[in-house]
Amino acid sequence: MPQTLNKYANAGDPLADALIAELAQQGLLQGNLQQQIATLIAADIPVARHWQEQTQTVPDWVDWQQIDQGRLLFLQHVPMAIVSFVLGTLLQVYAPPGSARVLIHTGRLRQDVLRRLYETATMVNAVLSPQGMRVGGKGHQAVLQVRLLHARVRFHVLNSGRWPVDTLGQPINQLQMALTALGFSLQIVDGLRRLGVPVSEEQAQAYQHLWRYANWLQGVDADLQCDSLAAEATLYQQLAPL
Repeated sequence: MPQTLNKYANAGDPLADALIAELAQQGLLQGNLQQQIATLIAADIPVARHWQEQTQTVPDWVDWQQIDQGRLLFLQHVPMAIVSFVLGTLLQVYAPPGSARVLIHTGRLRQDVLRRLYETATMVNAVLSPQGMRVGGKGHQAVLQVRLLHARVRFHVLNSGRWPVDTLGQPINQLQMALTALGFSLQIVDGLRRLGVPVSEEQAQAYQHLWRYANWLQGVDADLQCDSLAAEATLYQQLAPL
């Protein structure tokens, strides 16, 4: 693995990981994590305040008109988009060795496959809902819930003492997160086009913009986020063989 990418294999999500560690220390790692975080915010815990500020502040580059146009691309071609999602995105999410190893480690690949797929589909549905990505919207909250779930999984896996950090890096690391992110944007657009759906450059870019914001909320490192599908295609060529 190139040294420039190796650091991302050893990186998790610093903000979410610190928040989960605080919740664990406070005995609040069970139940609805969003509600537990609200308890920390009410207690003026710094990491919880930082989380609130970061996740409820919309970046200057977000274009709501593009986001709305992007979600319509999927909704206007639902059957083909679902085929693209199942045959492209899901394989990209679960196929990498590190990703599969996490699911095996937690038992979710053997015992919880349908529930895991349902959770992923539920998040996508929420992201595509009207006004869903506005702060506090269904998509916004669903993405953050997945981010917290990933951080909680990292916490438990690392604390088990059985995760091979030397060979696989962090569980659900930044490289895996970035590759997964490409599955929700680049792979969907490519899949639609291969299935014969006429997707204009404007539509494709709007769809990428929607998931760029979702992936920003997901905690993907800024250096692994892209502002265009062309840049995503280049990044995919670097990450796919890893």
